[in-house]
Amino acid sequence: MRTLRARLGTARHFAARCRRDRRGAIAIVTALALPPLILVLGLGIDVSYWATQQVELQRLADVAALAGAARYGATSNAATALTTAADVAELNGLAIGTRMGDGATILTDASAGDSATVTFVAPAGISVSVQRKLPLLFAQAAITGSATHTIDATAQAQATPQPGQACVLGLGGISNGVTTNTDITLNGNPSLNLTGCDLQSDGSMIFNGNVTVSAGEIGASGTATTNGNVHLTPSTPLQGLPQVRDPLVATYGGLLAMPAGHMTQPGGMSITPPPAGEAYSSLLFNGNGTVTLAPGAYYVAANVTFNGNLTINGSGVTLIVGGTLTINGNATMNLAAPSSGPTAGLLLATTGPSLTLNGNAGTSLAGAIYVPNGGVTFNGNIGVRSSCLVAVAQTFVFNGNEGFADSGCAALGVPPVYNRPPITRLVQ
Repeated sequence: MRTLRARLGTARHFAARCRRDRRGAIAIVTALALPPLILVLGLGIDVSYWATQQVELQRLADVAALAGAARYGATSNAATALTTAADVAELNGLAIGTRMGDGATILTDASAGDSATVTFVAPAGISVSVQRKLPLLFAQAAITGSATHTIDATAQAQATPQPGQACVLGLGGISNGVTTNTDITLNGNPSLNLTGCDLQSDGSMIFNGNVTVSAGEIGASGTATTNGNVHLTPSTPLQGLPQVRDPLVATYGGLLAMPAGHMTQPGGMSITPPPAGEAYSSLLFNGNGTVTLAPGAYYVAANVTFNGNLTINGSGVTLIVGGTLTINGNATMNLAAPSSGPTAGLLLATTGPSLTLNGNAGTSLAGAIYVPNGGVTFNGNIGVRSSCLVAVAQTFVFNGNEGFADSGCAALGVPPVYNRPPITRLVQ
């Protein structure tokens, strides 16, 4: 009996010892497995954090690129677009850093944790590349070999012009931020023929008298008012259209600065452009005969006036006037802008208040007429030459029979006169 009890006690002791040994083994296994489990769990948390930050960084790049491209579409100014993209990136979470780069084609915004590179992509795109250094919350250098992890995102947006181009565009409405200003007025018995292009006002337009207009589209940001026997094609003008910025300022705006040096008008009826850095003080021609302008850019500090029964000939010519440009009398003009060089496509321009053109039936012009700060008055008969005559100004008054077209303007170097705000979209 004692032997049986002894044997039972030994068995119970052995079982207890086995249980103790099993708990110890489990503890050892758990101790060995716990660090890798913690590291794996920590890496999972870090990866989830990186993914969340990646989404935020991509959103930041997308918004900044769209804002920059939209700004370029509104201003045609690359430097302004780059700055806008960087500003919007900071407003959406990019750490404020030090800005570098030329500011015209590339701009960087870098800090210790974030960096962004904003690049202008011709013809109207903005690319934004951003990087962000993230701290490792759990997965330390034992796994990654670094105390931080870098993520990046890239986006590119493009301002794409909408279909539709104008041959005559009045800017007075958008320049003043209103649409009630009258940009385009037709008086008396004018006939205005715009072949394959539009008549557009950023303000309002008025048709007075026996007016005939034929255009691809007739539209105003404000209203179109008809008084009298008015014949329009299309018959119903569009109203309430979006205003558009000056489409020629990016190409021609920088050319209008008048040189500091002034010189007097040479004698005779044939003249050449002033030397580089010089401008004629003024130009005045009277009487009969033919005035011949040699090819080149003519800068005139004050006024240009042609009086009498003159014939004015010139091919490859640009006239940039600081005052008024007036052609009086029964003048006949045969002028064409250059097709190459810095003034390609630009025929007549003034930074002054007015440009008045009086022509007879023999007058023909080719190129762009650009009066960004003033008005243009057309009297008499002026025809289009080489299938290209477009005009952009603050205001227009038409009192005669005028013709415009733009099918030949690309060959002459005139940029498109888009009359709808561009559409901005992500392309990358």
